[in-house]
Amino acid sequence: MAYEAPSTLWWQEQGEARAKNVIATVDSYSSEQDQRRNRALKNLRLYEGRPLAELNPRSYYDAGAYVTEEGSTYRCNLARALVSTAVAKIAGKQRPKAAFCATEADWSVKRKAKKKERFVEAAMLARQGNYHDAYSVGLMAFRDACVADVGVIKFWADKQGRRVAIDRVLPWELIVDPNESRAGAPLNYFHDYGYDRFKLLEQFQKVKGAEEAIMTAPAVSDNYVGGYGRGGVRDKARLVRVCEAWRMALSDKRPGAHALIVGNFDLAQGEEWTRAFPPFEFITWEPWFMGAFGTSLLDIAAPLVCEYNEAFQRWADAEKLGSNQRTYYRKNSCDKAALESNEACIAIEVAEGAEFPQDSTPQTMGQASIEWQTIVKQLIYEVPGVSQMDATARKEPGITADVAIRTMQNIGAERFAVQWQQYERVMAIGATRQILACVKELEEDGEGVVMRFPSGKVLEELKSSDFADYDVPDEAIQVQVVSGLVNTAADRLDLGEKLFGMGVISEESFKRIIQYKDLEGELASGNKQGELLDKYIEQWLDAEQVVKGKKGQVKKPLTVPVSLKWMSLEPAIVQVGQAAMQAELDDAPDYNIKFFIDFLKIADKELQKRAAAQAAMAPQVPPGQVGQPATGPVGVPMGAAA
Repeated sequence: MAYEAPSTLWWQEQGEARAKNVIATVDSYSSEQDQRRNRALKNLRLYEGRPLAELNPRSYYDAGAYVTEEGSTYRCNLARALVSTAVAKIAGKQRPKAAFCATEADWSVKRKAKKKERFVEAAMLARQGNYHDAYSVGLMAFRDACVADVGVIKFWADKQGRRVAIDRVLPWELIVDPNESRAGAPLNYFHDYGYDRFKLLEQFQKVKGAEEAIMTAPAVSDNYVGGYGRGGVRDKARLVRVCEAWRMALSDKRPGAHALIVGNFDLAQGEEWTRAFPPFEFITWEPWFMGAFGTSLLDIAAPLVCEYNEAFQRWADAEKLGSNQRTYYRKNSCDKAALESNEACIAIEVAEGAEFPQDSTPQTMGQASIEWQTIVKQLIYEVPGVSQMDATARKEPGITADVAIRTMQNIGAERFAVQWQQYERVMAIGATRQILACVKELEEDGEGVVMRFPSGKVLEELKSSDFADYDVPDEAIQVQVVSGLVNTAADRLDLGEKLFGMGVISEESFKRIIQYKDLEGELASGNKQGELLDKYIEQWLDAEQVVKGKKGQVKKPLTVPVSLKWMSLEPAIVQVGQAAMQAELDDAPDYNIKFFIDFLKIADKELQKRAAAQAAMAPQVPPGQVGQPATGPVGVPMGAAA
């Protein structure tokens, strides 16, 4: 049946009319989506090296050896090598974090910005389904962008779990109007996917009429060809088709709309969408000139990958046909039936009186063919910009120094600068605004959100109520890490040695920079004091000058640790002093600065007490006698500070 455009737009409807309109709109894009799925399926076959029948997990169970469209066997999977290398070099080397710009703000805003940074980082480190954290989700989304036309990360407020959920969305499940997205930013987004009907019922059990709609809604079919609702019995018992739609807000006074359609029922109940951006963050390898998606890494390399396998096929055919054993026999001198059963060689009959042919072993692969194969392989890496040295762990001849090898790798990776920065901004700036928007939604619906931030070997609870504002402009969110900083063990050691040699950093800072895991035990004793002081510093910075509580009780004021006999005072004084200077630069109130001053006074008194005690223990040198001062058991001059 031909598609008929509705008389009104989906966000202008309510109830069942809105549900039917959303389904009709999504189905109207089926032809464009079929083309997208076909391209994604073709690239996925190259990446997996399997003849996948459809874009569904069941295809993996049936897939055998992949045969290209030209009929050759897929022998060398360079497509996977390209994608794996790109993912490892770009998404696998960084875990971007956000920093809030509050340079000119007052002290309370700066402290809230610091708490907000920790809260967002805790949300990024929280487990997400089968993924360990949000960075694992981003890694898979970046791989999607290398294979398909986009990588998609979805952020949504899980009101049941009181958390921010971060999911990977399969690229072909996201739908936009091609004409509306010509500039790359459409106002309408659609997500067509399957979801467990019982889990959905648990989330919307309070919505009147939801149970009947969810349990009677059509199931998701195993293959997308022919539409939905044709799955087996086990699919009807589990997965239901969900069509989610968003219309972007035009301004604060003109909100958009959000619909969550199951069957002919809107579970969102006419919900408004107050954000000017969708709940998705997009990653593309190279964005199209027009449209919301892009050209993938495999789109660029696929023709050359297929040509390389074709060259392999020709080589295999020549080797098979040209290397067979041959034997000659006189006519009527052998039993033909016996000859035909001899499959190991080819028997050729020679006529009576004729000479046996002069036999020679043919050359199965000429030099020109070998050179052509080498050129194609080189182009596979050069065209998309992936280094063959990185993909194959191969060293360039004549280059042995580690510094030179790393320099060549960095030069080869400069072509990845655009993809690197895009991934960095998505996982820092984009993820931050999405997380804060979800937290705001959860705050409006209930008592707020509690996240757990790893502080040393303990988990620190962070509450969303500690910071009141959630609407942070993108220009106030910056990436905290340095773009392009190589993060290997050798590079950390090289960087640490240079900074330590120039006197820029201390010994403790050098240990933290190199981050060698095998030194964890050795560093533990030196880091405990720093961790404890960091805890004290955060308490002093967050302290508020409140004398009485709600019921009139006098609150116990924060104090500084008086017993410092077990501390190494010199580094403690440096650490607290630097924190105090930073607090003064941030215009901290005098009440907070006083904690630092009190600590430094107590530490100075303790230091003088230690020096006096050691001076009293030192042997006296007779007048007029010059000698070396006595030393302690480890060679430290007596009287020196501990």
